[in-house]
Amino acid sequence: MSSQPPRPGEVSAADQESAGHVGGLERHAIGLPAVTAQSAALIAPAAGSVAGLAFIAGYSGAATPLAFLIGLIVCVCVALVIGEYAKRLPSAGSFYTYLARTFGAKTGFVTGVMLFGAYLLLFPFQLDFFGNFVSSLFASSGIHVSWVIFSAALIILSTTLAVLGIKPSLRTGLIGLAFEMTVLTVFSVVIIAKGGASGNTLQAFNPAHSLKGAGGLLTAVVYTIFAFVGFESATTLGDEARQPRRTIPRAVLLTTLVVGIFYVLVSYAVTIGYGLSSRHVNALVTAPAPFTALADRYGNGVLSVFVDLSVVSSFVALNIVTVIAVSRLFWKMGRDQLLPQVLGRVNRWQAPDAACLFAGGLALVAALAFGEAYTPLAFASWVSYFATLFFIVAYLLISAGLIRFVWRAYRSEFSWVRHVALPVISIVAMGWVLYGNVHPYPPAPLRWFIYATLGVIIIAIGIAFWQWLMAITFDRHSGIATITLNRPEVMNALDPQTYAEITEAFDEIEQDPAVSVGIITGAGERAFTAGADLKLMHTGAADDGEWAPWRPDRWDFGATTSKPMIAAVNGYALAGGLELALICDIRIASPNAVFGTPEVKWNLLHGYGAYQLPRIISLSHAMELLLTGEFIDADAALRIGLVSRVVPAAELMSEATRLAARIRDNGPMAVRMTKELVRHGLSASPEDHFRLMREYYRRIDATPEQAEGLRAFREKRQPDYHETTGSS
Repeated sequence: MSSQPPRPGEVSAADQESAGHVGGLERHAIGLPAVTAQSAALIAPAAGSVAGLAFIAGYSGAATPLAFLIGLIVCVCVALVIGEYAKRLPSAGSFYTYLARTFGAKTGFVTGVMLFGAYLLLFPFQLDFFGNFVSSLFASSGIHVSWVIFSAALIILSTTLAVLGIKPSLRTGLIGLAFEMTVLTVFSVVIIAKGGASGNTLQAFNPAHSLKGAGGLLTAVVYTIFAFVGFESATTLGDEARQPRRTIPRAVLLTTLVVGIFYVLVSYAVTIGYGLSSRHVNALVTAPAPFTALADRYGNGVLSVFVDLSVVSSFVALNIVTVIAVSRLFWKMGRDQLLPQVLGRVNRWQAPDAACLFAGGLALVAALAFGEAYTPLAFASWVSYFATLFFIVAYLLISAGLIRFVWRAYRSEFSWVRHVALPVISIVAMGWVLYGNVHPYPPAPLRWFIYATLGVIIIAIGIAFWQWLMAITFDRHSGIATITLNRPEVMNALDPQTYAEITEAFDEIEQDPAVSVGIITGAGERAFTAGADLKLMHTGAADDGEWAPWRPDRWDFGATTSKPMIAAVNGYALAGGLELALICDIRIASPNAVFGTPEVKWNLLHGYGAYQLPRIISLSHAMELLLTGEFIDADAALRIGLVSRVVPAAELMSEATRLAARIRDNGPMAVRMTKELVRHGLSASPEDHFRLMREYYRRIDATPEQAEGLRAFREKRQPDYHETTGSS
């Protein structure tokens, strides 16, 4: 029985299969609990409490619960700032996408580098600390096992789960997270129920009990904020979360509130468990294992076993979600050809398996090599400090950006509380955290990381400016080439350099036998391209015919290419921008796309559009567009047939890639000849068209491609033309 073809905008099973080969992650796969688990597990609340609370108490003393409460309030402000972005720009690009839209691609790139570096640095910290902790536990029982064994076992487990897909990974992480938080919650409730050392009291929230005064309390707040680092990582699941505009902001805020309340509860229990006097606080600060001591004292020896297991569980969950975050960054860079293309593939579970294996292998090598050279605990402390600097820079940029972003793009929604007060509080708090990390001037090797951070920022800015000088970016992956017009600051306007680079890219698509289909789109979300940069017409750039947007050969590259081209129109496509879209064989658009031919308003000609528009839409619609110069939106363009489908902005490129993949997987010789027959038939006589058709039938008959297609049909499988394309 034959199946019905999908309607425009629908995705068939074959499309989904093709998209998997191209490298699409599993969309709408996880809900709020799993997304929240990503952020909460990356914080590692049990490990953070056990490893850091006594250190923080060395500054804030019996007022440590107050320090955590202040840290919670600050982090809620930052979480709300991130949520304001996430509900408007849900994207796996996370901070990169947010700040690229706010300040431009250069700032977005720098922020992306900082966040990527922070996540990457978490890897060796986790493995070395985990290996040392578990090895020490066994040693306390008289069993001596090298920390290397436990570190290797952890990364092998996490990488294996990541290769099996997002669902098993996050489910396992959620189980680990639930266990660690349940154990320490029970631990805290037991201590509170027994009244601690001298009864429950609100004096633990009195700043007068800070061990080192107001300065000590503020310093403690710096470290409590560090304990929340990672709460933003839910934003990297923008491509895999269900209803991401609602789910991601809620997950970030929910993570911050739940973990923050957990920290306040645990710090209060530990504080009253030891007592509020200076003598008791000093006992807490100097204890080699304060949580174990309290668990033995209040839990009759049984609770301490579970406390140790909660730390193990915390690091397991932490490592799992870090593999998820880092592998998706590697996957994206592989797809963009910033790293080897193999990293951009996905397996049958729609997991980036090569990126997972690369991330896990890199982490293991770094952890073992540096851990052996400097001891695992020392190296773990160094990289955690380095990662903190990266996170702080990213948080500062995102807080500063929100004010500008909402004021410019969503002014009707602008709120002085949500979009000014909250970001300012976040900026001040993060500035204080940064100051607390560099003053007093830390000893070597920590001081070296300050300069290393500045060096990374300078290098990232240099790369960003170098990319900004490129008028387009050109990527090739799995037989699909993507041209991205890269001048978002001027709405991707076409200048001489842009024309030249587009021409060169089209030539490469035509000449590269590994490329079957091309996609062209615009950087940013405002414009596909607003057309020729008319400012240059008054600067002498067009003199002597050196550059003129009306020169016919400007459009020959698209009109003559034999390979299918898809225009993914993500904003304004005006004048020459519309002409560039008309060159393509298929046009799809996001809801914010706008089309128009305004040349007549400026006494200019829309030459190629006057030729091509009546061949795509009705003569009446074409004349109305050309003679009025008015604009139409995406829905109107769909009604008149100018575009074939309109899809959500966040799905535009994935939809274009799915279309390209379906074309790519068809017989390449038949695809090229079909395009030529359609183009030829628009202007040829029936006799000439039939003559060309018979010639193409003769040429395609008995080719290896045709043999493979017929064999696949008989065997009821998808044809594989990769081995036959060389003979076509």
